[in-house]
Amino acid sequence: MSTALWIIIDVIVVLAIVALLALRARSGRATQHRRVEARARRSEAGRLQESAETEQQRAAQAAGVADEHEQRARRAREEAEAREASAREAAQRAEEQARLAEHADPDR
Repeated sequence: MSTALWIIIDVIVVLAIVALLALRARSGRATQHRRVEARARRSEAGRLQESAETEQQRAAQAAGVADEHEQRARRAREEAEAREASAREAAQRAEEQARLAEHADPDR
């Protein structure tokens, strides 16, 4: 009976060791899985950061182009206003010349 008891104790000890090793392996796999997930999240965060920086650069370039277009439009508007004023002045001078010509030679 003593031998049987020792065999049972040995089997229980071996089973306990196997159970502890299985728990440790499962814990190690879970830890490794968490590390892999964390690495993937960091990698995705890096890609998203790069994408955000690229989009910010594109937005800044687009804003610069928009400013440039706005300045060109303003200059074109100012030039059009100046030409319009010049045309009005020329029309006024023409009317004045026509009046003077009419006074100088009323038969025309």
